[in-house]
Amino acid sequence: MSVRQKFQRIVYWMEVYVVPMVHIIKVDGEMEATFAEVERLLRLASDRTVFNDLGAVERNLRFIRLVRRHALRVFEQCRKEIQPLYRALARSNNIAAGAAAALERLRRDGLQNWGNEPLVATYALRQQYTVTDAAIISVLERVILQPPEVPPIVDFNEPDEEPAGMRHSRWLDSLPELAAARLPIDDLLGWLIEEKPHHSTSEVLSGFATLFFHEQFRSHFTGADTHTYETPQHVLSAHPVRLERAEK
Repeated sequence: MSVRQKFQRIVYWMEVYVVPMVHIIKVDGEMEATFAEVERLLRLASDRTVFNDLGAVERNLRFIRLVRRHALRVFEQCRKEIQPLYRALARSNNIAAGAAAALERLRRDGLQNWGNEPLVATYALRQQYTVTDAAIISVLERVILQPPEVPPIVDFNEPDEEPAGMRHSRWLDSLPELAAARLPIDDLLGWLIEEKPHHSTSEVLSGFATLFFHEQFRSHFTGADTHTYETPQHVLSAHPVRLERAEK
């Protein structure tokens, strides 16, 4: 099987399996809205005693929550298995396409002109002459009338402020250890905002993604109602996510 055929097969798997699962696990997706509407109608039916078989209503509610958790686990497993293959085959496909284009240009242009198209031609103009008296006088005037400034004094003992990117990267690296000491965490996003209330929305969400897809943990939506979370820049609305230790 050629590289192109392998790449087309991986793309087919992504489109048939992974992409539809995204619509199931997205918080603002159509599937989530449908599940929420069905849960609302079932609760109304249970509260207003439209159905006599209340056990069936509870079973349907549990089944909806089970579908969400199962879809999330299958999506995560497919992502871990297919995404590395997808990237490797995409890279191989690009290399093969580039090699084919290079060989086609060699056949078309010949060896003499092959590889010269991307090059940028450079030119140099060299001129030599004797320095005139006016030029020497001008240089001496600049040296005498404009003496060099005193070099600045650099204080090497002054502590340097740590860059924000390095501080954020170190915080992301320490998150798995911090989360492992607090397991289980019933509300992952709320815990992150409580730990670092001054962090921006992008920093909090990057920490959430780091723990959500970390191989050491297992995360899933609890099925509870939507909560509101506040950061210094935004107000977020999402279902709580429970973080547990992954089974070995």
